[in-house]
Amino acid sequence: MDFMKRSFKLLLAFGLFSILCFVTASRVRAQTFTLSPLTASKNVGSTFVVDLNIDTGNTAVKGVDVKISYDDSVLEVVKVEPGTFFPEVSFNDNYADILYISGSFTSTAQSNSGTGQVGRIILKAKAAGVSKFDFICTSQAVDTNIIDVNNNDIVKCSLLKNGSYTVLGNSTSAATSSAVSTPTPEPPVTGLSLPTVFSFSAGLVLIIFGLVLAV
Repeated sequence: MDFMKRSFKLLLAFGLFSILCFVTASRVRAQTFTLSPLTASKNVGSTFVVDLNIDTGNTAVKGVDVKISYDDSVLEVVKVEPGTFFPEVSFNDNYADILYISGSFTSTAQSNSGTGQVGRIILKAKAAGVSKFDFICTSQAVDTNIIDVNNNDIVKCSLLKNGSYTVLGNSTSAATSSAVSTPTPEPPVTGLSLPTVFSFSAGLVLIIFGLVLAV
């Protein structure tokens, strides 16, 4: 009888551990983009950088398209420099208030997965005001997409975080306006790093296991 009771406790503890691991894994990774920094305040005439980062959730991808709306009376897109995730990065800001960025590989046989930097968006503060930096993401193929190796769009639109940048009315000096500021890194989408999540999970599982055996 004691053996059956102890076996039931062990089975219950294992079940709780499995559920916790599944929930934790599903929260940590997702196919999405992030901006870094998400917010900033700059003076008129200054130049600053916004990093466009990707997380594929460990799914292999072969290309991305990003469509962002912004106020071109407040901000000017100077250029978009390639990041480290894709060897081919291009941009187009010829349409009013819309920035297009694409990332791809030189060969259709190539792919990449995990997290990385798609590009560095160089912005110039044109006039005082606030400009949103909003991802345009729907089910359409002509907006923000993450394309896997099977040509499926796997981006999670609901997890995209939009940016907001304030331009103050004070002009900067020529020396300051030519400098590019270093952005403050943003936390992951969930706000939790992998080591933190798994350390917490392990501690919680041990507590649950101990309580089950103590019953």
